[in-house]
Amino acid sequence: MPRPHFVIPAYLPPLHLYRHILREASYLPPAIRPEVTHRVRTRFRSHRKYDRHQNRHRAAAVNLLRKLRAANSGKQTLMEDLIMEAFGRTGARRRSLLSDFIQLEPPSNSDALEALIQGVEAHEKLPETVELKATKLQNDSSPPKPAETAIESQISTNSPEDTNETPGNGEEPKEKAPLVRKGPKPLQPAFYAKWDTEKLRKLLRSQRDLQQSTRLSWPHRDIKNLQPDSKVPSQTIWGKPTPPNIYQAKRAKFWKRNSDKTMPPLGKDEWDLLGRLSSGAQQEDQWKVPERRPVAKPSRGATTKYEAWDWEGYASRPASQVERQSPLSVYALVGRDTEKHPYQPRFNHQEYSPRWFRRAYQRVWQFTPKMDPNSKPDRLKFIWGALTTPAVPPTKAQLAIFEGVDSKGKKPKPPSRSQRAPYSQSRTAANPLDTQKS
Repeated sequence: MPRPHFVIPAYLPPLHLYRHILREASYLPPAIRPEVTHRVRTRFRSHRKYDRHQNRHRAAAVNLLRKLRAANSGKQTLMEDLIMEAFGRTGARRRSLLSDFIQLEPPSNSDALEALIQGVEAHEKLPETVELKATKLQNDSSPPKPAETAIESQISTNSPEDTNETPGNGEEPKEKAPLVRKGPKPLQPAFYAKWDTEKLRKLLRSQRDLQQSTRLSWPHRDIKNLQPDSKVPSQTIWGKPTPPNIYQAKRAKFWKRNSDKTMPPLGKDEWDLLGRLSSGAQQEDQWKVPERRPVAKPSRGATTKYEAWDWEGYASRPASQVERQSPLSVYALVGRDTEKHPYQPRFNHQEYSPRWFRRAYQRVWQFTPKMDPNSKPDRLKFIWGALTTPAVPPTKAQLAIFEGVDSKGKKPKPPSRSQRAPYSQSRTAANPLDTQKS
């Protein structure tokens, strides 16, 4: 696709910037265009009325516009990033797919519902139990010492009740609440308590098996351990048993670390579409990248205004500074028009071939699983994308290269004299052509 027809102005109002992004997103491949457009519209409309971080969001939108323009202009790395984000391998959609995948399923029968209700009630009654224990400790405390009893009796004799004295405001004195030493606060459930950790562990195990059997460059590090309690120490530094809060902290760190590496599964339809694109469906008409539309022209002939020559600028500054019309950030990742700006860096424009798209979709498909429809809920299985390209038989001209070579591709060495076959006649045999000596 050719470069954009215009440069990005130094400042764009939010609405104009939103329209520029939607226009540039319309040139993306049809397979990833709906997801990118949906994300742009959702984020713009969520902050349409009131936005406290307007400047920050506008700067992020400008960077997104540059990224889309560069991807449409031939920047392969940025196009790969967009494909990974659109199919949920990275970015916000991956987090959304993962949150839907690890969500706990509702109880399937009355017994499971009753057990869930009892668990919630037991958790709510836990703080009340702690307060009751603290009150019991106060009641069972030892009696006061004699000195303390004497002081309390002296205070009681001088109390306002015996002398019929009341405070100046006419209110009765309030008794101070006794200071009670409570135990530690009850341990609150961690974030992974709302996750279906067993389901997530099965997906992690399937992904780890794939990483160990194949040599792929994954977006994140490989999964090594699947035991949440592997990092929990057997005892504390004082030789006491490990408290529950350390168990919870180590497990939370384990699930957070491995959830960042998880590749959530896609639906069957989207997974099949990705498989067809990895097999070369990009060449079909419905999946081809659209051409850039021609620039709009006025219906009536527009007269160009005469621009005066800035001879003072050329006389006082170098020509490269005078002819630089905009900063480098305007042309970031897209390149400049070398015809109008001869002093700017060159830009090597590249075109995306169907072969490049096929390989990009193949790489994403290898990272994408789907749930096996024949697997049971308690025994989940996942199917990962794999390359099934059939082997092409070689031609006769290609087979001629391998004639006379061994399995390692080397020609056999000629046998030595000692390994050659013996003569058919012995050396002592008489030659019939020779005359016998007298």
